[in-house]
Amino acid sequence: MGGGAQVVVRDAEVAWVGGVARTSGANNWILTAGTAVPAAWTGTLRGSDPGLLDVASGDLRPVQGSPLVDQAAVAAAGPAGFELPRPLPAPLYMPARAALPVGGGLPRPSVGRADIGALEYGSGPPVLPPDGGTPAGDAGAGGPGGGDEGGCGCRAGGGAGGGAAWTAVGLALLAALAAARARARA
Repeated sequence: MGGGAQVVVRDAEVAWVGGVARTSGANNWILTAGTAVPAAWTGTLRGSDPGLLDVASGDLRPVQGSPLVDQAAVAAAGPAGFELPRPLPAPLYMPARAALPVGGGLPRPSVGRADIGALEYGSGPPVLPPDGGTPAGDAGAGGPGGGDEGGCGCRAGGGAGGGAAWTAVGLALLAALAAARARARA
């Protein structure tokens, strides 16, 4: 992975308020050769291979024996004296590679402590829309009165009165704006 020394945090051009860096971090994984790791980062793991399934194809799930498994920070914390007022909770769903229909997300496994990174060991392949890449319907929110194939119901993505109707509305608004500007200039 990578090769050579990598600067983890470069702040040579930064003018910190108060003259002191205010950073924090916990349970990150970096290459052994990584330099400029902030002293405020706790639990930093170093290694030559994070143990990801297939980096070349973008499948970044940890494999069995990966140093990332069960090593994520339990809770986010800000720098001393600058605590996070409302840290975000752990994600409930796996990240998707494209827009998914409502309810199409894959729940994030919750076995032991979370893994470092966006994906969990043993979570299954990356989440894609049912057709393998193009969001279903118009990828809207679906819901009551939708009537189209699971989208937001606005039919902006096509169908009866879809794109043409919205184009007409847009052109009418542009014409009204141009007329208003002409009157203002006169």
